[in-house]
Amino acid sequence: MKLKMTLLMSSVILATGCSSVPQADKPQKISHVQSNQEMRIPSWYSNIPKSNGKIYSVGTAVATDLQMSNDIAILNAKTNLADRVNSKLNSQTKSFTSETGSSNALIGRQEIEKAVKNTIVDVDVAGYSVHKIETLMVGNTFRTFVMLEYSEEEATALAINRNTRLANGSLPNAERAWKELDEERNKR
Repeated sequence: MKLKMTLLMSSVILATGCSSVPQADKPQKISHVQSNQEMRIPSWYSNIPKSNGKIYSVGTAVATDLQMSNDIAILNAKTNLADRVNSKLNSQTKSFTSETGSSNALIGRQEIEKAVKNTIVDVDVAGYSVHKIETLMVGNTFRTFVMLEYSEEEATALAINRNTRLANGSLPNAERAWKELDEERNKR
């Protein structure tokens, strides 16, 4: 049992230590926040820049391990980035209104129902970089805030590459369909 636990822990340490998460150019600074202090959210986290040629996204996470806090914050920012690059949104709102009673004493009833579905599927966000990262130590946990930067030029190149792969992937299907058609015709 002890051997299994040692092997498991070694695997976790190696996997965590060898992860390839892009880091900011500057060393990460960790600020300590006392439990009775108000946590300060970095101003850049709420004020995402708008830039020609760049897409920015933010994410945050809390964990008792610094690397886990960083990894999850980056993953959350990547999810937001993928949502900005390519997502599909479906929304439906239903509204029902009725009134009953006399003109002097109307009783109104209103029902509103709304459903929203946001789908993010197979979005390639390779090539992002960590633009800003800040970690606060609150008690025995780390709160990491991260901002990713993504080049629209990179996004366009990836989209063209993806479309080319899809187009090339459809050629064998077309060839197979023509072959099946020829075989059916030859049977007659």
